[in-house]
Amino acid sequence: MIMPYYSIVEIYNNNGIFEFNLEKDNKSNSNNVFSKELTLVDQNILISIEQNKKIPEICVALRNKTLSPLFYLIERFYQCNESTELLLKDDIPRFNKAYKQLSEKINVYKDRSIKNDEFIETIKVPFSMSNIDNGFYRTHMYLEFFYTKAAEFTFTLSNNESQKNIFNAIKLYDFSGVSRFVIMITVFSIFSAGHNAFFYKFLFPKSKNNSSPQDKAKNSFGDIRYLLLLAYLTIQMECQKNLCFKFVTGDENLSKIINALKFKVKNIHGLFEYKIESLDIKKNLDNKLLNKNDNTYSAVLNFFNELGITVS
Repeated sequence: MIMPYYSIVEIYNNNGIFEFNLEKDNKSNSNNVFSKELTLVDQNILISIEQNKKIPEICVALRNKTLSPLFYLIERFYQCNESTELLLKDDIPRFNKAYKQLSEKINVYKDRSIKNDEFIETIKVPFSMSNIDNGFYRTHMYLEFFYTKAAEFTFTLSNNESQKNIFNAIKLYDFSGVSRFVIMITVFSIFSAGHNAFFYKFLFPKSKNNSSPQDKAKNSFGDIRYLLLLAYLTIQMECQKNLCFKFVTGDENLSKIINALKFKVKNIHGLFEYKIESLDIKKNLDNKLLNKNDNTYSAVLNFFNELGITVS
């Protein structure tokens, strides 16, 4: 039995929730699945630029969409019969040129790791058709589980309680045998995020300029729980690199404080240890900076305490 896989057609940002249009096909015609009807938003960008369309025209066509070169590269990987040679010679230079023109014009993030030859080589194993197709991955079972839970909790990024509920449900799931491709989709379904090998940056909800420091802190810290989920998914995807996180909160001072925490994750015999190497921000940061965020220290302690993370 040939196991179908999913091809991402378009990605929408619907009030902070990322929605995917997926098309399903199987190995028998995988080389033909990437027709114009199944192009990614990324492909449309490249085509538009190569046709010398004006930047404003492209912006209008792509408004409110989240763009990922990663998904394009995965599909090109299949197109090229699971060879990475053409990706390195042709696709990467095209992306670099495209994003250079567009990065300041529309809502895009750029995966800097696509410039890394080693990263391109890493897609061979997790996204190999034989691995997706060998009956070991429980793709459909997991997708059904995830979307059922998302609907059950009426999941929204802006609602702290729904974030907590779906996180608690997903973190208990046995990811063994689940396609890395599907895990990747799950990550992007929950939030736009990033670390080292796969993503560019971690985006928090942007606070309005007139928001109080308390509201800004709540908006930022409320998403740290997804670092726990991200660590779990990453290790399940067999990425053995150390996880280092960069926080972008929309509040420069708050970002500096969170980044100074040096939050790290380790997997010890199947148990995840979350460690904060430098929590004493009063000694490590400028007093003037701390004065602008006088509730930050207690907010950090309380948040990790609620998650069951002991801070020593």
